[in-house]
Amino acid sequence: MAFLFFFPLMMLSISIFSISALPHSYQYQHQQLLLRFKDAISHNNITSLPDWTPHIPLCNWSAVTCNPSFKSVFALNLSHMNLHGTISPVIGNLSSLRSIDLSNNALNGHIPLELGRLTSLKYLYLGTNHLTGTIPHTLGNLSALVDLYLGENDLNGTILHSLGNLSAVVTLGLGDNHLTGTIPPELGR
Repeated sequence: MAFLFFFPLMMLSISIFSISALPHSYQYQHQQLLLRFKDAISHNNITSLPDWTPHIPLCNWSAVTCNPSFKSVFALNLSHMNLHGTISPVIGNLSSLRSIDLSNNALNGHIPLELGRLTSLKYLYLGTNHLTGTIPHTLGNLSALVDLYLGENDLNGTILHSLGNLSAVVTLGLGDNHLTGTIPPELGR
């Protein structure tokens, strides 16, 4: 009989522990992902992001905004930071992100396909860099996206029909690239 009483209490304490550990595990996971993201930035990463270290709590890092409830990363604002290097695909694993601003840097390489995993993303600013390649078709998965700015890069190829899935888009910036085709009429409807 004592076991029947003790077992539910033990399960309750395990459940409470798991729930209370959730914010810390999110923080640790997001911190590790952002450190890998920082590693892909090849120039000036130490002077631009000196507080991005495991010894400083994630939500105290510069350019990082956390969700106050879960302490998960809500927004990254790394614009105008003289960052060089590539955008690491690990950014696509930060599922709580609502805003990414990497504009006005010197980032190069392709836009990662993995950005298409961020289905809650509302704002994506990658303009005024040196990004190359085509616009990833996976950006069409970002149905919550309100602002998309990819202008002033070296992107090429056609404007994809999958961008027509962006029914919430209010602002679209694609100018000053090497793109062809027309903007899908479904965009923003």
